[in-house]
Amino acid sequence: MSVSGAEKVDIGGDVVGRDKIFITINYNYSGSDLAQAQELIERYLKWVIADCAPLQLRAIDYGAARPDQKPLGLTSVYVDLNTAFQIPARFKLADYIKLTEQGKTATLNEREELRLASALEVLAYEPYLVFLGKPGSGKSTLGLYLALTLAQAGLGQKDALQRLGAEWTHGPLLPVRVVLRQFAESLPAGLPKGRASHLWIFIADELQKCGLKERTGSLIQDIATKAGALFLLDGLDEAGDEIRRYRVLEAVSEFMRTAGEKSRFLLTARPYAWQSGILLAGIAHATYQLADFEPKQIQQFIARWYQAISAIGWVSESEASDKRLSLKDSVQREDLRPLAENPLLLTLMATLHTNRGRLPDDRVDLYNDVVELLLQRWNESTGTDRGLLDALQTPTLKLADVREVIEQVAFEAHAANIGREGTADIAETELLEAFRPLLGGSRDKATLVVEYIEKRAGLLLGQGVRGRVRQFTFPHRTFQEYLAAGYLIGQADFSDRAEKLATEAPAHWREVLVLAARRARSSVMPGLPAVHAAAGTACTTPAGVGVFGWRCLRSCYPELCDSGLWQLPRFIFWADLALSWLSPSSLPVRPHPAFGHLLPRGEGQIYPAPPRGSGFTPATQT
Repeated sequence: MSVSGAEKVDIGGDVVGRDKIFITINYNYSGSDLAQAQELIERYLKWVIADCAPLQLRAIDYGAARPDQKPLGLTSVYVDLNTAFQIPARFKLADYIKLTEQGKTATLNEREELRLASALEVLAYEPYLVFLGKPGSGKSTLGLYLALTLAQAGLGQKDALQRLGAEWTHGPLLPVRVVLRQFAESLPAGLPKGRASHLWIFIADELQKCGLKERTGSLIQDIATKAGALFLLDGLDEAGDEIRRYRVLEAVSEFMRTAGEKSRFLLTARPYAWQSGILLAGIAHATYQLADFEPKQIQQFIARWYQAISAIGWVSESEASDKRLSLKDSVQREDLRPLAENPLLLTLMATLHTNRGRLPDDRVDLYNDVVELLLQRWNESTGTDRGLLDALQTPTLKLADVREVIEQVAFEAHAANIGREGTADIAETELLEAFRPLLGGSRDKATLVVEYIEKRAGLLLGQGVRGRVRQFTFPHRTFQEYLAAGYLIGQADFSDRAEKLATEAPAHWREVLVLAARRARSSVMPGLPAVHAAAGTACTTPAGVGVFGWRCLRSCYPELCDSGLWQLPRFIFWADLALSWLSPSSLPVRPHPAFGHLLPRGEGQIYPAPPRGSGFTPATQT
């Protein structure tokens, strides 16, 4: 398609065409109503742009949505994704694949520099493509970006196609985006086989629901058959249980074979859904895993973010410059770097940083903010879908109540996975039993909660079916440990539990107890046992104190000073130990007068030096 005489209106860096655009459809259209066809496709492309252009911040951070201000455009902040497929840096993807097909990879220098193949160059090369990615890896956003770019190109926006890279040689293909969860829901129960016709009917019906004319669907099918289209099939993992996904894949498989020789296809899914998909439907197409953000991409996103919000007037140029540098420094923190590698969590941190001035210095406060925002994703209304609390219709139920259950689930999952790295798998049955007491014993409502967890990336993520039971996990071990800490400090026997955990499996519970100590700082009495338990009080001599013990002690020092319980024998040793090494300038608070006689130690110091990484600075010897 080509366009002439286009007027444009800017939306946060993206462009929407106005009514005076004229489109020439470059295929052998057999109908006599060319003008009507032009109008229908023009309206369709403008609808695609309006749907995809604004960055959907409300679904990420409710506080970041600014309905009274100009919206932030997707293309102004989008950063190209990489796949996990490594190729020699000197090769283009197409050339390297041809070389491997000829069996010549053995001649490559084993020491030569490698790079990750970008998602866009893979898209340009593979006509039938599957992208697999973790929750928050940017799968859906990539689909929105592609649909937006091709729609803008179809309406004549100059340079739009350049955003797809030099490897894209397929022109402004008509973009057709399908949310597979919605398609799955449209299929009748007991359907014996999924067919391509079901998908075409769904596309036509959805366009009508969005206010486009009835004939739009059949016209898109005609264009795809004769001139080609790019079909963006998003979220196979959200298409229900295995049987329903089977029907969806049957329909998609036939659709790919019959939708037009010039058409191209991109299907996205979490890995678990595609593994079962291969077995069920036998679809054998090019499959690539999306990679986490590299440091360069993280820095690029931050730069583009603050440039974009400055350009639309959310902040001044000077404020944007200061905040950009601040956030770039913040994501270098050891506790934030792993989170920033996930595009969703990085965007979430950027919204927090923008709207609240800075990221909290204390990682516990930051984790709390992130947890609250991820919880809110379950409670947002999206289209015809109601928020979780509205759907449950349970009087007095709050998100805080849901959070308490999630904290219990996190603690129990962490306890069941001692000695294992990464996040724990949580069976659907465990979630149902955990939520039922909160919901008056209703299994139906507990099932509804699990369905929301499955559909919306948040604090828990669906992992597919294993052993005939759906499995879930946390997006990062950090969240599992932080939430487990929340459950621990809420228990009446917190002191005894913490001491037992520190004694039985100190390495496994280290971060949980450190986080518990920090979270308990707002409540002195519950926090004090963490000084004793989390600092490793199973040790009877100072020599037994490791990095873990010193870090916990540093975290809890303010509570120890302010509690009035510092005189108890069980705390005197730890106070003496801490103050023998802490210089006044490195103390979390000013030294408490009660410990003045301990500052500083002289040359006859009797305690061992804290290990590196403990956060303690020795007092200056005089």
